Amino acid sequence: VPCHLRFRFAELLAGESMEKLKRNKKNNVGIK
Repeated sequence: VPCHLRFRFAELLAGESMEKLKRNKKNNVGIK
């Protein structure tokens, strides 16, 4: 896999995990 593709893939994964964290925070706020 070319380096720039690997970097892009890592970026996408990081973005996804950030979205999940944001969603989890919203859910936690709603529960409390």
